[in-house]
Amino acid sequence: MELILLCDDQALTWNDLEQTGMADPPRKTYWLNTPMPSHANTAVTKVTLSSERPLVGHPLRVFADIRHYADEGRDVRVEFLQDGQVVGERRVSLLPGLSEQVWFDLQFDAPGPHTASVRLDPDALAYDDTMSAGLEAVEAISVLVLGSSDVGTSTNTLMLFDAFQEMQEEQAGMGRLSFTYHSGDCTADMLRGYEVVFLDASRRVDKLLATRLTEFIAAGGGLVLAP
Repeated sequence: MELILLCDDQALTWNDLEQTGMADPPRKTYWLNTPMPSHANTAVTKVTLSSERPLVGHPLRVFADIRHYADEGRDVRVEFLQDGQVVGERRVSLLPGLSEQVWFDLQFDAPGPHTASVRLDPDALAYDDTMSAGLEAVEAISVLVLGSSDVGTSTNTLMLFDAFQEMQEEQAGMGRLSFTYHSGDCTADMLRGYEVVFLDASRRVDKLLATRLTEFIAAGGGLVLAP
């Protein structure tokens, strides 16, 4: 078997080709390189957000993984963009074949959809010099309180609610919390409308609820267990 590769200028990712576990490794490998002044390439490989639904007026941290595909190191300028506008930059020293993570904070003053982007200086491959992530800024965090219709809300939960209310009244810049109390069955569709589930101590957790809460957390939701 022969392997023909149309080179994407990221050959360093193929250095361990013999370790891919192929049952019949290729006897010959051919590289088809495109003519370019330079084959050194730096790429934004990943952009992640500390929250996909940040509060309006509160900082959102954005993480970006930058990888350098070349045989020599490079200093690269990293630009940070908010809704397409450059809001900051940082210079990063990259070693050959390795990745570096950078981060920056954004703050959105209006609710609704926004974008956070990372952009590098142009190089051999332009398509991987920029990467964006979408988000939705919200004016309040929706909290679903799961309680019991038989027992009622626990004393500890009521005390916590009073404390939250006092903090929001005293600190004008604090994000608003919107509470909804529910004591009936909890469906997956219901959970999608909330960022956080507050599980009261009075609520019995059966297997179905445990499964739905696990899926809720896996999808990025938060869970608070009342003492």
